[in-house]
Amino acid sequence: MNYRRLLPLLLALLLALLGCSDQDVTPGSDVTSSLMPTDSTTLTATAQNAPPTMAPTLSPTQTPLPTATPTPWLVAGTVRDAETGKPLADAKLVWDAAEVETGADGAYAFHQPPAAAAPLVVRHAGYLEGRMDWQGERQLDIALEPRWLVLTVFDPTSFEALPEVRVTANDAEALTDERGKVLLARLEPGTAIRLEMAGYTPGDVTYQGQEEITWPLRPVTFHGRLVDRLTEEPVAGAQLIWRSQEGATRQSVSLDDGSYAISAVTAPAVLSIRAAGYLSATLDITTTVAAPITTTLEPFVVKGVYVPYGVLYLPDRLQSILDLVEATELNAIVVDVKSDRGRIAHQSQVEIAVQGEALHPDMADLNELVQYCHARGIYAIARMVIFKDPVLTAVRPDLAIHRQSGEMYVDLEGLTWANPYLQEVYDYNIALAKEIVAIGFDEIQFDYLRFPSDGVTRDLAYPVESNMATRTAAIGEFMSQVHDALKPLGVMISADLFGLTLWVADDRDLGIGQRLIDIAPHVDYISPMVYPSTFTKGNLNLDNPSAHPYEVVYRSCVKAQERTSTKIRPWLQHYWGDAEYYLEEKRGAEEAKAHGWLFWNAAGKYTEPTLFDPAPAQGN
Repeated sequence: MNYRRLLPLLLALLLALLGCSDQDVTPGSDVTSSLMPTDSTTLTATAQNAPPTMAPTLSPTQTPLPTATPTPWLVAGTVRDAETGKPLADAKLVWDAAEVETGADGAYAFHQPPAAAAPLVVRHAGYLEGRMDWQGERQLDIALEPRWLVLTVFDPTSFEALPEVRVTANDAEALTDERGKVLLARLEPGTAIRLEMAGYTPGDVTYQGQEEITWPLRPVTFHGRLVDRLTEEPVAGAQLIWRSQEGATRQSVSLDDGSYAISAVTAPAVLSIRAAGYLSATLDITTTVAAPITTTLEPFVVKGVYVPYGVLYLPDRLQSILDLVEATELNAIVVDVKSDRGRIAHQSQVEIAVQGEALHPDMADLNELVQYCHARGIYAIARMVIFKDPVLTAVRPDLAIHRQSGEMYVDLEGLTWANPYLQEVYDYNIALAKEIVAIGFDEIQFDYLRFPSDGVTRDLAYPVESNMATRTAAIGEFMSQVHDALKPLGVMISADLFGLTLWVADDRDLGIGQRLIDIAPHVDYISPMVYPSTFTKGNLNLDNPSAHPYEVVYRSCVKAQERTSTKIRPWLQHYWGDAEYYLEEKRGAEEAKAHGWLFWNAAGKYTEPTLFDPAPAQGN
């Protein structure tokens, strides 16, 4: 029998008995393939407690299907950073009881379905947790949103935000912005964050997964106290300026008990101390210390004379005044650096001064003059005339005072005035004053702080209605701006007032906008021009005030001291009198306990041998 012919018949019979067909079995087929889903997609991971703006997003790309492996897989894909698209290695994926981790390429794969319906949870350090329900997808790419931390740093003493704080985390650095904020991403809970800024104690923050942290960075503080050398009484209101070696500046003012605190300081540094009625002091700070230090200030009473603008052309006359100061009790000079004709005594970079050729040639060099004074212990005061200014009005007629007719106002000396209501007038004078401070003067003295009074002033045109309220507000505003601009530079400020201003009630301004209450708060010294010859019959209830130099000066200084806590240092007239007359003025100022005195002579001539006491012997 031919068995080879019989075998196919036997096989067909067997299949028929089993109810099968050869169409149901294909050699090489995978019997598990009917269990595999055939679609491929990327799902959005739903983050736990994520803000709406930080919701996880779909990856823009899909990972190609993995190549065939010996072990069948159910679902696979790649975990990526939602912002950068970078694959995330070591991400942990938990699906019911099954758990896998991504490889270096961010890829993962699950080979068995969960025993029960369960969400797929994805975790990675520095990222929001992803959570999603499986919909039968075979290819599933996952994009995780980074964890974001908003860190805000502030000074707890001032409650101000701190910009440019260096923030270090995981070896990466960033700086806080002008709001004291910095945005940090991909931090793992437990990450140490370091905060550093010059003048502040470093801060260490541990990140615990918060979305926001507000952190106080405590300033390094230098404490001290100021006292009077003679009385050991506290010195209040002193200005202190701390300048570090890096150029950072910090300021403070001493309190009623003489104490002060300067925050956010770094050493080495120089501490400059200025207080009205005292010599300035400078401390070299090599290291900041926790214990307060006490600094003794030397009382100083100005005894000075006026150096007119014209004397700066006359070296011999100028030297004679300096020699007089060195030989006598005098210890200060008041130098015209901006005259009542608008002329200045230094090479200015201010455009209006340059255009107006405000500096005349062949004048004494102010830098050399100040250096000479300081080398000999002479206190240098720079006098500036403000609103009487023909140079400014020539360059900028629009800044002048005009009449209703449009013509410029001209006073009885034939000089024009700048408009005290205009900000540009303020800006010009403050810019000049800053240049004078840079030269090194110890004090800036402001004169002609008023509206004009000479001649006919009823028809003057102003940008606002000119009345007592607007006039006094304008003068007060200018001096407020002067204080804010110059005080940080470490200079003393003074103001000249009419002598009669001291006697006028606060509800009057003599028609010129000048009142003690508006000016005194912004200066260190008030210098009233208590010239007896300028008081008229009936003033101070005297028939002839000019005949009573002691009484006019004494009573005026006492009156001023009753009305303000600002130190009073009067101008005394050195004209229309003799040595005895001038000595009576000086005695009146001293017995009224004024903080010094200044003698005015328009020509700068002081020739009375008995007027000033000899210079004290060295060491006394």
